[in-house]
Amino acid sequence: MISIPDIEDLGKRALRSLPGPNAAAREPLTRQSFVKLVVPVFLIYYLTAVLVLLPHSFANKFIRLSLLPVSLWLAYSAATGIDVTLAYDEPRLNYCNQALIVVVTGIALRVVDWTFQKSPLTRLSPGGEESQPKRVSTFRLFGDALDLVFNLRGIGWRWSRSAYIPPSPWPNPRSKPEFVLTSLFTSILRFVVFDCIQYSIQVSYPLLADHRGASLFDPSLPPLARYLKAWLICIGTGFIIYHGLQAWYQQAAIVGVLVFQHDHAQWPPLFDEPWKATSLADFWGRRWHQILRRGFLTVGSKPLRKVFGRVGGVMGAFLVSALLHDWATWGMGRGGEFWSVGGFFLMNGAGVVAEELWRKITGRQVRGWPGWVWTMAWLVGWASVLVDAWARRGTGSSCGGNNLGQG
Repeated sequence: MISIPDIEDLGKRALRSLPGPNAAAREPLTRQSFVKLVVPVFLIYYLTAVLVLLPHSFANKFIRLSLLPVSLWLAYSAATGIDVTLAYDEPRLNYCNQALIVVVTGIALRVVDWTFQKSPLTRLSPGGEESQPKRVSTFRLFGDALDLVFNLRGIGWRWSRSAYIPPSPWPNPRSKPEFVLTSLFTSILRFVVFDCIQYSIQVSYPLLADHRGASLFDPSLPPLARYLKAWLICIGTGFIIYHGLQAWYQQAAIVGVLVFQHDHAQWPPLFDEPWKATSLADFWGRRWHQILRRGFLTVGSKPLRKVFGRVGGVMGAFLVSALLHDWATWGMGRGGEFWSVGGFFLMNGAGVVAEELWRKITGRQVRGWPGWVWTMAWLVGWASVLVDAWARRGTGSSCGGNNLGQG
């Protein structure tokens, strides 16, 4: 009789037998490899942004559809063709390979979205109404396309009208210089905080400071202490991701405001105090960052919702997230681990579906302090499997920038 572990082992061996990219064949990040592999991704990304702003004639639609497979192939080549650690001979920079895959995959998701847009994208007026002049100059067109390319959440554009914008915990800046100085100060503060958390984790569990990696579950401890320690590290990892992403985002905001002359209102906070979430739907729908939300909805949620209804829509979005994070984990050079990495996101999708089922059965929303306990327990419990997969690939030893994976 075949047991469940046997079935899981067969599944893993089947996935390993599938053809795929060879992580060992990647090139170092050099000027030549950057120009050859990365620059074309951004050029065709920008070209698609220009096309989606123009009137959608038959020729326009045909060109966008023709460019889509080229865009996806270029993104795939960039994600699987460069290893950042080789250029610097620093294995602790391996998290940069994760980041590279997340970035190019995010671009690919956005290109898919723009390819199938049925009408030109338009800006929104301060009152939230569509505002598009009848005739747009070439200079304005190329400027708008540049704004689309570097606008992480599409704020100020029709395609993000339904996106949730977190309130700022800081007083609204009265000028661009004030916004830049505030962003610079808080980003540095956030870098210091997550470095302190990282150092504390490494001191409490020295094996995680080794780039060769180690299991999150310390085998030298008795079971209760072992799991308690792992859960505390998971919580610390969540705050590392929170502060790291917010810090990088704030520095990107400085570039956006100073170089691209964005209005600082285009760069609201990335998170909304996720530790206060009282349901999984609240956590993933509002409080966690929403940078990739549009791509998850377009590629995963909408297609599966048409076939399987709301449950399919929820699970479709989390499935795309699971695949993205598993592929990013592959970037660490030791293969993917879908049932651990992707499983975290799929189980969170299942948790959101369970909350909806609870509401239909009882007529009550998941909220309040019981909802908070449920949310944190579900997140931390499943995160231990995810963070263990990252830790065994050496992300706990990361130096500089973010560490312990991408959120």
